[in-house]
Amino acid sequence: MMPVADVLKLDSAVAIAPPDERITSAAMELEAELRGDLLDRIFAIQPQATRARFFEQLVIRLLVAMGYGGGRDEAAFHTGGRGDGGVDGVIHQDALGLDPVYVQAKCYDRDSGIGPEKIQAFKGALDDKGATRGVFITTARFSEAAQRSGRASQKQIALIDGEKLADLMVRFNVGIQKDRTVVIKKIDEDFFEGWDD
Repeated sequence: MMPVADVLKLDSAVAIAPPDERITSAAMELEAELRGDLLDRIFAIQPQATRARFFEQLVIRLLVAMGYGGGRDEAAFHTGGRGDGGVDGVIHQDALGLDPVYVQAKCYDRDSGIGPEKIQAFKGALDDKGATRGVFITTARFSEAAQRSGRASQKQIALIDGEKLADLMVRFNVGIQKDRTVVIKKIDEDFFEGWDD
């Protein structure tokens, strides 16, 4: 157990941190909590079949927000459902649709792991489409073997796990809104320049 004197020193060290550092730290803490809340909110959608459809749509919307398909909604298509051939969406990178990115979206329990067999199945789906690019997004995490399988592919396959998904949703403002803006002001040194004798 820490001596009381050390606890007081620790408390005073926190208290004397500059206000801008405390604001930055608080903003980072709020954002970390928001990322967890986003994943919780996805899992709150019931029943599971509705959640799966919602998640597939969310992934397409996120990729468009990130600039895929030129940021145009009409360049992205949801294809998920029965008989989707292992592909839940397609985003055309160019106006002619010559450079498509195929999407696989899996809404699994956060503690579960995606194994290499799922990556192999996605590679097979890409082969069936004659595709060279794919994005596999999940709320779960990828095993090391799955990551190796993705890296070993001759195709360009991006693997995005639940943690990265939540980070991207916050970064590209998908499923979130601004709560408030804080303006921090400081002295304008240029305004006072040249008045010293």
